[in-house]
Amino acid sequence: MAPINSEPAGRIIEAQSNDPTTMGRAPYPVRDVDGHWRDSASSAPSLASVAGVDMEAALRRVEDHELLLELLAQLAVTWRDGAGRVARALAVEGREKAHDVAHALAGVAATLAVGRVRDAAQRIEARLESPLCEGIDDELTELEAALASFVAALNEAQPRKRLVSPT
Repeated sequence: MAPINSEPAGRIIEAQSNDPTTMGRAPYPVRDVDGHWRDSASSAPSLASVAGVDMEAALRRVEDHELLLELLAQLAVTWRDGAGRVARALAVEGREKAHDVAHALAGVAATLAVGRVRDAAQRIEARLESPLCEGIDDELTELEAALASFVAALNEAQPRKRLVSPT
């Protein structure tokens, strides 16, 4: 296998792992939140505990626990007000723009395997595609709850470091 240059000092390590959680990558040195060096296998957060995220599917796409955690945090920060963004788009710019916003959120959530958020966003998309899209308040409330639950689960996965504020 090809060597991976992962350590800041430039040490080359051989990727030998068959562990599905590291997707064939050997542990590599990383700095934890306290500034200590540890190998990636021992310092990676326990992402299996992020409620609502299909970790197996997400890791097949991303292939790295730390990167996945960063992307999940970006999703939470960027889209935690997703229901409000859809509602504002619908009120100000119309159905097509609101559909685009819901579609973008559904796509990101699907890529990162955040099922409840994906499903809620897709339901909004479907309602906006139908001739009778009035009264999507229930769907927006569902999306808001799914996003809040996701943010809480993500923060719980990193108890020593709050990743995202809930609002």
